[in-house]
Amino acid sequence: MMRALITKTLFVLSMMLSAQALAFDVGGLSYSTTSGTTVEVMGRASGTFFTVIVIPDTVVDSGATYSVTTIGTNAFQLNALTSVTIPDSVTTIGERAFSSNALTSVTIPDSVTTIGEHAFSNNALTSVTIPDSVATIGNFAFAENNALSSVTIGNSVTTIGNFAFSENNALTSVIIPDSVTTIGGYAFQDNALNSVAFLGSFGVFSRDMFFDNIALSTITYVQGTPGWPQTFSPDTGPTGSVTATAVPADPDGDTVFNLSLGEPINGEVHSGIGNLRGWAISDNGIDRVEIFIDGVYRYDAPYGGLRVDVGAAFPTVDGSLLSGYSLAFGYADLGSGQHTVRAVAYDSLGNSTEQSSTFNVVVYDQNFINSNEVVDLSGSSISASGDEIMINDASIGQRSYNLKLKWRTAEQ
Repeated sequence: MMRALITKTLFVLSMMLSAQALAFDVGGLSYSTTSGTTVEVMGRASGTFFTVIVIPDTVVDSGATYSVTTIGTNAFQLNALTSVTIPDSVTTIGERAFSSNALTSVTIPDSVTTIGEHAFSNNALTSVTIPDSVATIGNFAFAENNALSSVTIGNSVTTIGNFAFSENNALTSVIIPDSVTTIGGYAFQDNALNSVAFLGSFGVFSRDMFFDNIALSTITYVQGTPGWPQTFSPDTGPTGSVTATAVPADPDGDTVFNLSLGEPINGEVHSGIGNLRGWAISDNGIDRVEIFIDGVYRYDAPYGGLRVDVGAAFPTVDGSLLSGYSLAFGYADLGSGQHTVRAVAYDSLGNSTEQSSTFNVVVYDQNFINSNEVVDLSGSSISASGDEIMINDASIGQRSYNLKLKWRTAEQ
């Protein structure tokens, strides 16, 4: 009886131990088993301080080979990482896995299906491509990457979490693929967006997703898709709200014709010499982009500039990589007051679509200030708030001006 009891106890103990995760270190990294053949990487091994991390696709411990499928919660948070290589065996990037580091770039392999909350937040990423394998982008996943200027969202993403791309001050445009059905609150809060394109139906979307994007002038959706048009607010665009406008679709429902006017920025103030620019694509090819000023045709804009973001978002549209139009534009020549620029794109079949921007122009009394002697700031007062600098009582020529210098990412 006693022997049977001891045998049973040992058997239960053996089962309990086998159910526990096995932890081990290999090559300066710590791992924990998630099954008999898979592991998650838990971070740097104790006593190691690598800032360049290469995660292998497999590891061997005690004669057993494991596939690395998960990057664990908090695995490399606050590690001062400058570079990371993620293998194509990984399917899940856990919460805060790479948060608060110094990463400027990362390649997410097309094996990844889930990107956890805060996974890459508070880094220095300049561009992000979400592969088509990813279905979920977690809350705050790419927040606070102030240099992030390009985001490509894969065609299998269904969910974009709360604050997922918030506080990325260099991000000026984004394209939402038709696979996306859920977008959380403040998903793109406090960016520098001036144009957004939705390719699918209006799903479970928070209308405050673009909160504090005061330069956002253009939001488009594909004509005929369910749930549109919609108005996004509050603190969205120059007036506090932006209503999406339709762009044409082909008979099969796929977008073939899209136009964006990025500058001038709707509702903003422009002066001197600046940019007039945007992009246009069509499956039929773009024939020309005409520019109208205050209702009068002026010229065709030079077309064919490099737009990596558009090319990545529309890889099947011929010419999308070279879809930009841009020219230097003398805003002061328009004279003080309100003006409207309208861009009209024509495809090779003669179809057209258009976008417009209404803005204000301020000019000095003199057409051209040609001497430093006519500019005197000695009696001026200067103050700063947020991304603005105010210069009051600046003497220029024979007049005194109050000047506001405001950072606009689109014009750098």
